[in-house]
This record gives sequence, C-alpha cells and structure tokens, in this order.
Amino acid sequence: MKVIVDSKRKGDKLIVNHTQFQEYLEQKLHDMTNFLSNVITALIILSVMVFIQTFKASDVYLYGLILLPLIARGFLYNRISANLHKKFAELLEL
Repeated sequence: MKVIVDSKRKGDKLIVNHTQFQEYLEQKLHDMTNFLSNVITALIILSVMVFIQTFKASDVYLYGLILLPLIARGFLYNRISANLHKKFAELLEL
C-alpha cells in the first residue's frame, strides 16, 4: 500500500495533512519492522547453520531450520514493532 501525502510549501515550512502523515509514518514503521525482522531471522538461520555444519550434525537438524523462521518471525516482528513504536512515539503523536 502506497501512501501519498498532500503537501504545500509556504516559504521554509512544509504543510501536510495530519491523517495522511500519520498513515505514512505508520506504513514506514511497518516496512522497517518487516525488514528488520527478516534480516534478524536470516542472521539467526545462518549462524545456526554454521554451528550445525561445524559440529557435523545430521541433516535432520538442517531440515529443522525450515521451521525456525516460521516460529521466530511472529515473535521478532512483535518485539521489533513494540520497540520502534516506543522509540518513535513522540513523532507518531504529532
């Protein structure tokens, strides 16, 4: 979903529609949360894969890695989203 913000320039100031700006900020936070949760999940999978390969574990553990993103993604998304909303709370309440 692409959010378009109507804006007008008056000298050095930029005037925007409040509700559209709120939707825009929420969409950007959602996009950032998705990106961060994907990167963190990928790093976790890679590190566990290296660990399993280092200790010559059986292939069953590698197949188990397929379940890791499915389980961890929802948890990571909620944690990252809560943290970003806390950090940007002042900006979201404009």
